[in-house]
Amino acid sequence: GGAAALVIPMSGVQRSASADALTSLSAPAPLADPLALPRVTSACEHREGGTVELPGGVKCTDHFFRVPLDWHRQDAQGEKIVVFAREVRLRQVDADKQADPSRQTPALLYLQGGPGFPSPRLLGSGGWVRRLLTEEGGQTVLLLDQRGTGRSHVISPELLMEKGSAEAQARFLKYFRADSIVNDCEAIRRALLPGDRKWRVLGQSFGGFCLLHYMSRYPEALEFAIFTGGLPPLRASAEDIYRCTFRKLIDRNTSFYNRYPMDIVRVRRIVEILAEEPQPMAYGGKLTVMRFLQLGLVLGGGSGMEELHNLLEWAFPFDNPFDMDMDFAGSGDDNWSSASAATGSDAPPHSADGAGSQSIHPRVIGTGDQLPTLGAKPAPAPRKGDAGKAAEGRSEDKRQHESGASPFGFLQSIQRTLHMGTRSRDDRDAQGAKVGGRERRGARGQRSGLGFKSDSEARTVRLRLSRLFLRGIDVMQAWESNPLYSILHESIYCQGQPDGGGTGASQWAAWRVMHEPEFDTWFSWRDALANRQGKSLPRELQLVADSHDSEGSFLQPIFFTGEMVFPWMFDSSYGTLACLRETADILAQEERWPWLYDVQSLENSRVHAAAAIFHNDMYVDREHSEETAKVLGSRCKVWLSRKHEHSALRDDGYSVLERLLHMLKRSIVQDP
Repeated sequence: GGAAALVIPMSGVQRSASADALTSLSAPAPLADPLALPRVTSACEHREGGTVELPGGVKCTDHFFRVPLDWHRQDAQGEKIVVFAREVRLRQVDADKQADPSRQTPALLYLQGGPGFPSPRLLGSGGWVRRLLTEEGGQTVLLLDQRGTGRSHVISPELLMEKGSAEAQARFLKYFRADSIVNDCEAIRRALLPGDRKWRVLGQSFGGFCLLHYMSRYPEALEFAIFTGGLPPLRASAEDIYRCTFRKLIDRNTSFYNRYPMDIVRVRRIVEILAEEPQPMAYGGKLTVMRFLQLGLVLGGGSGMEELHNLLEWAFPFDNPFDMDMDFAGSGDDNWSSASAATGSDAPPHSADGAGSQSIHPRVIGTGDQLPTLGAKPAPAPRKGDAGKAAEGRSEDKRQHESGASPFGFLQSIQRTLHMGTRSRDDRDAQGAKVGGRERRGARGQRSGLGFKSDSEARTVRLRLSRLFLRGIDVMQAWESNPLYSILHESIYCQGQPDGGGTGASQWAAWRVMHEPEFDTWFSWRDALANRQGKSLPRELQLVADSHDSEGSFLQPIFFTGEMVFPWMFDSSYGTLACLRETADILAQEERWPWLYDVQSLENSRVHAAAAIFHNDMYVDREHSEETAKVLGSRCKVWLSRKHEHSALRDDGYSVLERLLHMLKRSIVQDP
């Protein structure tokens, strides 16, 4: 590689639980990069695949590139991997090229969020991709599967097992961070674009983290940069970031329960069941309380609250609404408003005095003494060996109403699983009841296909969680199908060594932060289930009255977690992650990480950029993004949106890109 870049090292300063001020970026003096990163020296080997045309006149061409696994070893003897990308363009671009072979079509590289997720597969020509394809009369877009994802040497437990020991697996995985991804990008640019042509890059979420590293290492390769929810912190540690995102999670949980207060009871009921007996999952592992609460990952999306609520509705499909006597406040009622309206200010809803915002006037939901099914009495404080009793008195003879379709899209293909033979590997009749070497069949053949041995067992399963609900959780959670995300997520915030001003090891930062006093109060599900704050909840969480308490307390909502990864995930909750437990722990304790951002280079950058920062972003902290934008200077135009969530590119991509491209064009004209 070339000479070591000059960087400003990480501060290593941790914020206290109550501190909100960001560390100044100008404190330390620049130091030489302690872990010099290699630079790309030439184009990589390239092979073009087939071309297809999608509806709407969009043509897609596959490309394959052979790149070094370790960019320190660019010689012929170094191990190589294959990286995949899909070129997307309008049919008219090919026609124009035939008419004028000298015409140069602008090219844009798209970097997907993650880490560990491939680029999207197009179904047509609509959405945000359409806006990019029509730019300047026709623009080519390259959708890259970053190394370790999709068709680019995808990481799987099976592949990692082939590497041998946990230490060897950890060394291998360190080649799949942003620094290696960016070197892949640069080698691909040199292979595809003639001469010294530059290209544009769009980075979504983690893709923006990669893009900022690209601007640090190869500013000469970029015509301009677009960030959507992906301006990373330059020097904050993982602990700093998770303190910010846990605060956002408190606000988001509050908004969710204000929109769907009936889910307070529903979630408590689910947690009671899982605390008594985790449920086996169809693809291995068990649904524990903590795994269930990880469904909060979706709350940061534009429709995340609806997705979560709709899934929760399927937990108890045998409940008969005509036997219930509950007064639910709908989100459209005039006598209360969602917490999002109250938390529009920067003040958190969990104020020290517990008063909360005065603009929320929730309508109290009475659970009713006659309804133990939905008004489950809070469990007593957990004793050793006793996780609390499951809710009693649930109806045993109510069947699911089957006339309606699944209320949300991703479950429409699996809504019949309640009546099909989808078994978990832990079902007690996994081998089937056999008589004389043949599986027993007869009048109850269909019921046996559901995994029940008897009518009694069939009735018992109705007291637990529906198969449709469990399958929906499998669909929503990608921790096992994308293990790279689970293993490397915290490392995206790691840079340098502790003795050199860097962050050093993450040491399961999210798990440690969650147990700090500021957050343990809100994210301890055991305390919430025991209703420890029932008499002192902030006003915006006083939504469901505890009918079993004559003193007028409220049921404490159980809060979901977000995108954080935890060490227990590599035990038994996720079946295929268990074999990677030691590997994940080695990486969590790793102290030597390359620097990712050359602050001096970014300050002096001549690359024009436009960044969409989302005010309520649950994944990428707004304040740290704004500090990074200040370092980039006047050439980085910022749009701070209160309307959109982190998923804005997916939800409203055409108009988001329309605005960002307009900002870029004005910036380039004013300061060429």
